[in-house]
Amino acid sequence: MKFDLTLTTILVFLVPGTLVFFGMPADLGRELQSLRTFQKLPTATEMIGAFAISFFIGALVDSLRVISVQPIVVRILKLLKHQSPSWAYFKHVTPVRLSVFEVVVEKSFEYYRLNANLCLAFLLTALMHVIAWKLDLRFLFFLGGFAIWLVIAVLSKRDTDKILTAFIKK
Repeated sequence: MKFDLTLTTILVFLVPGTLVFFGMPADLGRELQSLRTFQKLPTATEMIGAFAISFFIGALVDSLRVISVQPIVVRILKLLKHQSPSWAYFKHVTPVRLSVFEVVVEKSFEYYRLNANLCLAFLLTALMHVIAWKLDLRFLFFLGGFAIWLVIAVLSKRDTDKILTAFIKK
């Protein structure tokens, strides 16, 4: 299996990682404070550092999504009586249909993945505010963002499942 660093993959990691990196309370990230505040025009090194840290945090969020948000989304979909396609759809991926399958994954699953990662990023940032005892308006913003992105993640997972089911039937 190869790993392609596409724009979609970068966004799936970078957007949630940036949310966590810049959203964490100052008390929890004193060492990173100079990279996060940009009180003066940042240097190229600071920008690359902030980008790299955000990307790394996003990769961690993506890994945690599989064991945290994904089961919640699947459980909610089961409660809503939604049928997810079985993993048997891989047998429908033939050399002729591979390009179609790649488009399906790129356009639908990556969209779900971004939304689920953002859901987790909002939750992690809200939890960091609880740990730092910063229960202010920013905490409510991150908590609300978690709730909104959980709904969006459930809807995008449902849509991804519908697209995969259509792929199997054709």
